[in-house]
Amino acid sequence: MTAIQLFRLTGTTDIKRIPCSQVEEQNVIYWEDIEHFFPGVKYVQEGEVSVIMARGSNRKRIEPYCIKRYPGVVLDVVLSITGGGDLVESTMSTQRLSLTHGSRTDASQNALFSASAVESVIESLQITTPPVGTIVDSFDDKTSVAISSSTSSPDPQGDNKTVSRTTLSFKQVVVLAQKKALESEIEQRLISSFSPEIQAQVRVSNSYNSMVQAIKEGQVEQSDRLMGCLLELKDSFAKNTELMARNKELAGQMIEMQRTLEAKQDEMKQLQIQALSHLALLQKQ
Repeated sequence: MTAIQLFRLTGTTDIKRIPCSQVEEQNVIYWEDIEHFFPGVKYVQEGEVSVIMARGSNRKRIEPYCIKRYPGVVLDVVLSITGGGDLVESTMSTQRLSLTHGSRTDASQNALFSASAVESVIESLQITTPPVGTIVDSFDDKTSVAISSSTSSPDPQGDNKTVSRTTLSFKQVVVLAQKKALESEIEQRLISSFSPEIQAQVRVSNSYNSMVQAIKEGQVEQSDRLMGCLLELKDSFAKNTELMARNKELAGQMIEMQRTLEAKQDEMKQLQIQALSHLALLQKQ
């Protein structure tokens, strides 16, 4: 059975399952596979710790770049929010080359593939498409024309409705994904400003939401692991409570023994005084 790694976009509950590859007897996930599911990925986090690239036995990074598998852990994916078009730079660079230098058929296939990829990104972000008037044009005219010409409909009437949707979808990804990533960053900053108690409650709430999401998606294994973690925490709390009660009982017993010892010492002092008194009487006689 192929091992998998769980990913989710920071600030969302939608979990993606990416198959792992076997390299040097360790399960890894290639970075290009992560970019395929999360275009514009900047880095990956395990909790608050950034995940580094996997290294081989020679202590050098494995090429193509990849990260190791974290069993039972949902890794958070953080998107780039700088520089407008940087969000989809990794995917758009390939598309521009294909549209500029490729044939008409290849360019059409690349554009259709890009459209399906865009729809999956919008679905993974769990956001709704805004009206056309609110879309910001983040691409140059040359790119827009290339996409439009390569995806022209063969209909004699020249119906270009599909072309318009494809071109606008790329713009929507830039605007909406940036907005979602910015909201996630603001949320993380807000959580970090809370007290430790509130942060703990937020983490428990996130764990609960992840468990509910896993159950909805049929990920019984993941939900069982989360439930196991919660049960372990509950057992640990119960054991700590029991130990605290036992320690309190032992402390009470020690205090009682100390009081008994003090009483015995007082009795010994009285006996010593009586013995000295009898000795004095004997000496006088």
